[in-house]
Amino acid sequence: MSHARLGPSNHRWPHCPGSVRHEAKYPNVSGEAAIDGTGSHLLLETCIETNEPASAFVGALIGANHVEKPTGWIVDDERAARVQMCLDYIDRRVQELEIEYPDADIAVDSETISNPGEQYGRDDWWGTVDITITVTGDNRILFVEVVDYKDGRGWVHVECNSQLIAYLGGKTKDCDLRVRLRMTIVQPKTQPPVRYVDISSQQLFNELEKLSVAAAATDAFDAPLVAGKHCQWCKHKPNCTTQTEGSVQIMNELSTTSDLSILTENPESLPSEQLGKLMSAKEGIMAAFDKIQDEIQRRIEAGDTVEGWAMLPGNSRRVWNCSDAEVDKALRSRRLKDSEIYIRSIVSPAQCMKLPQLTDRQKETIERDLVTVLAGKLTLKKVSKKEKIDAAELFADVTKPQPVISFL
Repeated sequence: MSHARLGPSNHRWPHCPGSVRHEAKYPNVSGEAAIDGTGSHLLLETCIETNEPASAFVGALIGANHVEKPTGWIVDDERAARVQMCLDYIDRRVQELEIEYPDADIAVDSETISNPGEQYGRDDWWGTVDITITVTGDNRILFVEVVDYKDGRGWVHVECNSQLIAYLGGKTKDCDLRVRLRMTIVQPKTQPPVRYVDISSQQLFNELEKLSVAAAATDAFDAPLVAGKHCQWCKHKPNCTTQTEGSVQIMNELSTTSDLSILTENPESLPSEQLGKLMSAKEGIMAAFDKIQDEIQRRIEAGDTVEGWAMLPGNSRRVWNCSDAEVDKALRSRRLKDSEIYIRSIVSPAQCMKLPQLTDRQKETIERDLVTVLAGKLTLKKVSKKEKIDAAELFADVTKPQPVISFL
């Protein structure tokens, strides 16, 4: 399957224009989770095309000879249940729209191309929308909703989602300003599983303009690399020096105005703004030292000498030099009890959620009935300048769900 240079599903390029150039140097290899998600998307598309429930394909092989998994996917109950959740949402939306627009035509399309770049003279900014719901009447498009299905556990925000904005922009290029618009995430492994936001045509236009400017920035041969949260899954991250360079610049700025010894001797004399900048530099500085450490180790293992450093054994540890059965027999011969030989503890909730013999549905039931989420200790974390953090709200989230609109 071909991919656009500025695919909407890539959330990095709107923040880091240089990432497009650098990531192109690496092979495009999908991870195990992404490949598994492709199977669910394929089942969703098949159900819509055949107008069959997901349960109709349990035990069946789908996607044989697929480029990402030539052996295909065997549909199990858990996958079918997740996909059915999206199908149920689509059915419910169609019923609601039929009531709201009684004399209009309602179309549900799966896996169709959306080309937002066409409006800006670009042929490298397009993508495939999982589900598009379109209402047409009075010789115009009245309503458009783009639905993105996510099969993973990592929470995906629907607000200001550049992927959905691009999809919706490509689907509404021929609409007038009266059209109603909605962006929706269906993510069965999260709670609530359905999240949506309604936006106006003007809001969509404003967001598309921002993305078009970001797209143009990727065209420069020296498009800059910008560090941030978007770096998490970047292929170039292990070899990127941007974060370190920014940290070094902060340290250099400090050295021109203060003695660096102030960091350890008298940090309380620093203004809050400078303290914040220095703390932001920590990760980049530590990344630099990680690379230095790796290089020292490489040189020593190659036979070179680095003054003051050597490869030496770490902390030692005791291990049994015989089988568990032999240890058990030897300890029992010394009249030790079972409780003294074996240490037992109940599995933790996190460990329980990883047990392969439990189905997703069983895990959800256990999570709901047996697990309580306790608020964590307040920890220093980096936030954006515009972001306000209220400790009361943070703790409140643990005891009650956030008021997110859901159809399920």
